Parts: sequence; structure tokens; C-alpha cells
Amino acid sequence: MRFTVLSQEEFVLREIVKLVCYLKKQRLEDYSSSLEWSLAELVRSSMRQLAQSGKFQEHSMLSKAAIKATNTEIQERLSKHRIEFDFADYFDIVQRTLELPAKEMSKLGVELGKSRRLNRIGDRQKFLSEAQIPFEVIELGLRDAIEGLIASPLAKECVLDLGRIKQDYRVEGEWCPFGVSTDNLKFVVDDDGTISISLKNSSETAVKEAKEVLIALASQVYVGN
Repeated sequence: MRFTVLSQEEFVLREIVKLVCYLKKQRLEDYSSSLEWSLAELVRSSMRQLAQSGKFQEHSMLSKAAIKATNTEIQERLSKHRIEFDFADYFDIVQRTLELPAKEMSKLGVELGKSRRLNRIGDRQKFLSEAQIPFEVIELGLRDAIEGLIASPLAKECVLDLGRIKQDYRVEGEWCPFGVSTDNLKFVVDDDGTISISLKNSSETAVKEAKEVLIALASQVYVGN
């Protein structure tokens, strides 16, 4: 039970690079709707991450920062293929298309920043697995009413090896989602690499115990290539 997962951003990035390489090879100059859609998804994801900092009160600044970061990443990858591509027309349309999501994300980002400063929402912590794979554990819900926990690999590409935990945990299922259980806790391992557990109406002690087990579980499961 060993499989590789890519982050959503990494998957889309690779698809964009493949598409641009194909367009250049075939000398296709027509506007590509597929490329526009892929770029929009990547910019939307970048906006979501940047908005969480709470620093972008102006939605136009948020979308511009996300587009700049996206373009830089793609151009770096294309340079390895010795390919140059001007995305200006695409990004102009993407920015207009994502204007409403940018407004919503910037507002939510500011509110999220306030909640964090007031210590109202669950915690987010970063760790390294035994194989030195970075991952994050997120408490879902309000600080005094945690409803669940989720661990997620932060690497662009990560291998999950459930075979390493069979002696300590019960693993159920032939493919994702897998069930991973101890005597009193049951986690779900999904095909995006996340490991989660529902804790609605659980005590503070139960949440703490589940978090400790989740960290130990993720530390074993997230391995390198």
C-alpha cells in the first residue's frame, strides 16, 4: 500500500507545462481555452494561499500578487525546456474572471487574520515526518469546539506508505479512502494525501490524544520517493 500524490498546484503546473510545450511544438498560435482554465485554477489557488496572510485588503493587489507568483513559477519550468511563452493576454482575462473570488478571498483573509489574533480558531502546526517530508496539522473549528483534525503533506510530491504502519494500526480498504484505526480512534486516508479524523463533541482531552496519534501516524506514512 504505497502510492504517490501530487499537490493540486503541482498537478496543474505540470499540465500547463505539457500543454505549452505541445502548443509550441505544433506551432499553434490560436488562443487556448484549456490553458486559460488551467491558469485560472492555479491563480485561484495562489490567491487562496496568499489571502490567508490577511495582508491583502485590496482584491486587485491580491490577484496581481497571485498572477505574478504563478507566472514566475511557470516561466522557471518552461526555461528548463528552453521555451518562452507570453501569458499576458491569458492573465488579463484570468484577472477579470477571478475579480469576484478575489474580493471574497481578500475579505475572508482579513477576517481570518482578526480571528487568529484573537485566538478564536483552531491551530495550524507544521511538522517534519521521519523521512523529512513537511506536513501540516490543522484543527478544524473554533478553539473551544474542535470538530476535526486533518494532516496534509506540504511537499509538491509525496509518497504515502501505509505498509509501514500495519504493525501498529489496523488498515482497511483496497484503495482510497483507507480506514486506519487504533482501539478508539479511526482516521481516513484520502487520495490527495490527507489524513483526517472527525471529533465533533469530543472533549479537550480526546482532541489532544487524537492530535498526538495523528502526528505520529503522519510522521510514519509520509515518505520520500
